[in-house]
Amino acid sequence: MKAKGFHDRDVPLEEIFGLIISEMCEAMEAERKGRFVEEGVYDVALSFDGGFEGVFKQAIKDTVSDELADVFIRCLDATGKYNKENNDIVLFKHCIEERVKILNKTPNTFAYYVYNLAYWVTNNEKVCCNYFTTIMEICAAIAIIHNIDLGKAIEAKIRYNETRGYRHGKKY
Repeated sequence: MKAKGFHDRDVPLEEIFGLIISEMCEAMEAERKGRFVEEGVYDVALSFDGGFEGVFKQAIKDTVSDELADVFIRCLDATGKYNKENNDIVLFKHCIEERVKILNKTPNTFAYYVYNLAYWVTNNEKVCCNYFTTIMEICAAIAIIHNIDLGKAIEAKIRYNETRGYRHGKKY
């Protein structure tokens, strides 16, 4: 993200959380439009050398998994910014499984996830990397609930982002 200009200015924490929530809103819009990646598409797309960008734009871009990958990537970037001790980032399977249990007791809609994430973010005042890892755990739990291969989605999104211009053509 630094190479693409996203670190050319000091971004306040509130803006980082706003951008994370906006990515979750984009996932909600993708869900509302029924935009999911079909099974096997990531394997095909990631095996392409020359035509990856075209396949990504046609079959992956703006889907639920693509937007969840954006949430995860923004959290990783923010963790890098606020992780002053340079500690390893650890996501524990049992924490993700617990979040799956919690989310399965609620409506499994992205509208609910957006509300839940926005409520949680705005009601926590202390800044620490645990906030970003918690959002990543929630993101992973959502992916499990919706049978999304988040690892492949992140891999494809990072590869696609490498082809994009300065700030991906956006103001921030």
